[in-house]
Amino acid sequence: MSLFVPPGLDTPLRNLGTAELRLITLGVPGTGGDVNDYKSYLPRILELLSEGRWDDWPDEEMVLSHLSFGGDLRSVPWTRWPPPERDAVARFLAAYGAMDGHVGA
Repeated sequence: MSLFVPPGLDTPLRNLGTAELRLITLGVPGTGGDVNDYKSYLPRILELLSEGRWDDWPDEEMVLSHLSFGGDLRSVPWTRWPPPERDAVARFLAAYGAMDGHVGA
């Protein structure tokens, strides 16, 4: 399987900013790609979020709430991902201080 890349987005993952990742955050896996594509971009999305470099839209709550969607995104909530992935997300959320009601099971 190859990584979903929106049209015009051929920048290396490490160099992607919020403008480019906005497309991923809003569209994957809902309108393109799948949950594995979303997981591929997730470390960079969370890195930018944690560094305070995420722009206004989509906002922090939307970025984090994507982790909790199940059927709407043809995937499962992060709390049901394989243990290594689930544990990594849980560690990030705990460190980020985002373990609240909207990002959970």
